[in-house]
Amino acid sequence: MPKGAVHPNGTNFRRFPRYDIVERMRRMVDQGVYDRPKWLTAVERAPPLELHSLQCQARRIHNPYPNMVLHLLKKYPDLRFQDCFVDGNDWSKGNDRYRDDHPAMQFVARQLRLMNEKGYSRKKAFKETEKWFYGLRMELEKRQKILMAQAASASVEPLFTSGQAYWQTQIAEEEDKHLQNIIVKLRENRLEAEGKEVPRHPSPGITAIREAFRDRGREAVEGEGELSAAAAAAGVGEDELERAALAAAEEGEEEEMEYEDIEAMEERRLIESLEGGEGLFADEEEELEGIAAMAEREEREAVDEYALPMAEEFAPPTPTPTPPPPTAAPPEPPEMPSYPGGVSSIADRSVAGPDELLDDATPPPSTRQQQQQQQEDQPKPPEGLASLEDEQLLDEERGESFGRFVKQKRLEREQQEQQQQQEKEKEERDRDKS
Repeated sequence: MPKGAVHPNGTNFRRFPRYDIVERMRRMVDQGVYDRPKWLTAVERAPPLELHSLQCQARRIHNPYPNMVLHLLKKYPDLRFQDCFVDGNDWSKGNDRYRDDHPAMQFVARQLRLMNEKGYSRKKAFKETEKWFYGLRMELEKRQKILMAQAASASVEPLFTSGQAYWQTQIAEEEDKHLQNIIVKLRENRLEAEGKEVPRHPSPGITAIREAFRDRGREAVEGEGELSAAAAAAGVGEDELERAALAAAEEGEEEEMEYEDIEAMEERRLIESLEGGEGLFADEEEELEGIAAMAEREEREAVDEYALPMAEEFAPPTPTPTPPPPTAAPPEPPEMPSYPGGVSSIADRSVAGPDELLDDATPPPSTRQQQQQQQEDQPKPPEGLASLEDEQLLDEERGESFGRFVKQKRLEREQQEQQQQQEKEKEERDRDKS
């Protein structure tokens, strides 16, 4: 007969707790016998298996999920490849371990809940879960179709995962265009048979050019020969362009409109030229020069309004330049005596004839006087304004100073980020040591 308290699974019952190595080391560290070892922190993060109540636990662990997941994937193998590249989903053969948000795990979890709460058999719970899963899938597909319809109006192109999908899409677009042309031809034939007037439509090539240039109007305006190149690529000849121009002339000119910006004007004039088949504008060079001048003026105004005040505010003080010492003016050369007949020197006197010396007795102004007179006749710039070259040099200096200021601020920001990163790394190292 055993004496004392009897353990239900044996006679190894102890009246006092027997501490393991972790508890013993903790007590000795608290008492100051040992310094805290490094392995104690690692063991406390992942404590060892408790051996005291091991005999009281179940020796065989029953997990119903693997068999239920395997049965589900036999009937619906496509679920194995849904979210297959997400971390935590292992769809390899023999593993089949998935996350909780995976459709397979949601299916099995709902099936097991019906079995535990309502007492359904495995087959009945599987059928009920199939109905629920089918309804959920139909709701998701309906929502996806609504999103696809909304994206179609926004001209959103899908992302193709293979060249075959892109090829099929291009084939469908070409078939759509071909069927549209057939419908137009059939409608024209019906109107001709009924004796009605046939509406005039531009050729498919003109329509393709118009759609292409409507999206990139600025490129067509800035480049030269874009219209002819696009017409040649679309297979449109000069005859079709002339016919389109005559049709546009018969329809009449459109009403003039007021434009808020240059881009709208360029787009409208480009569309008019494409519809009329006239090509690019006659005064294209003048219009491009005006656009370039306006862009340059806007850029200069933006620099004067925003960039220069910032550069002057943060720029270091510039030392005041010392005036150069006064220098003595060079002596003026002595004036050469003028001779009759426009001869300015004795050497030239030998060249002039005697008749010239006697006939022309009034001396003309010298060459130096003529240059001074020409300089005085030139228009002077208004006071307070520099010449065009000085203004351009000043703009270049302002741009260079602002660029140096931006580079300096960028370097300071990078240095601050590096310093903060070093401080963070130092704190992490100190934390690991502690």
